Amino acid sequence: MTGKASRDKGARGERDVCARLEKELGIKFARNLKQYQQAQHGDIEPPAGPYLLEVKNQDSISAMKSWWRQACAAAAARGLLPCLVFKDRGKWAFLTPMEGAGKAWMNDVDFADRNTIRGFCFKVRERL
Repeated sequence: MTGKASRDKGARGERDVCARLEKELGIKFARNLKQYQQAQHGDIEPPAGPYLLEVKNQDSISAMKSWWRQACAAAAARGLLPCLVFKDRGKWAFLTPMEGAGKAWMNDVDFADRNTIRGFCFKVRERL
């Protein structure tokens, strides 16, 4: 999938994640349209607590390592922690830096924790 169809699929995923986060956290989230004009802005605003969200609405997770590096770079540029949001078998998954891993998580997805949306929102509420 390329071009407009790919952008539309990405936008649908971002809107879906925004709606689900708003339902869980009671905070209004929106797609970040700057992401198409400038790199390293994240896909959703505002950040969820200390996390900058990068959303991938794809069926294959083969690019996980490069997605994590992208999320880490965008978060670092804004002084935030990365959160990679992606679909796995039709359900949203949230990757965040592993607690207690120091800086080992930077650019290394093996040092990331995976959560459901409820687990991620619990982490966010703990940090608000």
